Amino acid sequence: MKKVVLIILLLGSFECIGGESHFARSPASLMDIANMCDEWDGWRTRCQEELNDPTFYADAPGENYLEECKTEPFWTFVWDKATAAMEDCFNHLDCSGGDDRCYGQMTELLNLNLDEDQLYLACMDKTQACSGLSSDGCTPIPVYHDEARGAVEQCLSYSCEDFSNCLVDPSAF
Repeated sequence: MKKVVLIILLLGSFECIGGESHFARSPASLMDIANMCDEWDGWRTRCQEELNDPTFYADAPGENYLEECKTEPFWTFVWDKATAAMEDCFNHLDCSGGDDRCYGQMTELLNLNLDEDQLYLACMDKTQACSGLSSDGCTPIPVYHDEARGAVEQCLSYSCEDFSNCLVDPSAF
């Protein structure tokens, strides 16, 4: 009985697109984002205490990083499984380094390979073709949900200036 339920759950998130089958990537909910940000804040608070260093990832004057995390528009483009993996990582992350280690752990856990992500590669090619354009906007593409990936795909057809702006907020174009 457990196998049947598991198969049904897996089939429910499986799609065939353009002759290729892949798992559907659903957007992270506001609750998913809040939970991930809360775990990040828990990690930073725990490390401040463990390291006896109140400046470790401390808010800058007038800033509230936890609130900024929860309201950052970027997270609305991210796949729900990616925010769940980041949440889990922050929950277990040690204090020996920065929080960016969770991105690497998450991509590994989700078996994301940048060298095989055609949209990421196309984005990198476009940034190289646009003189002076940073490729930083391409980095999160592998963790975007399907709708956001579709929007980024549209961005590729824009001029270099519009492409750069589109990468910041693909849903605005």
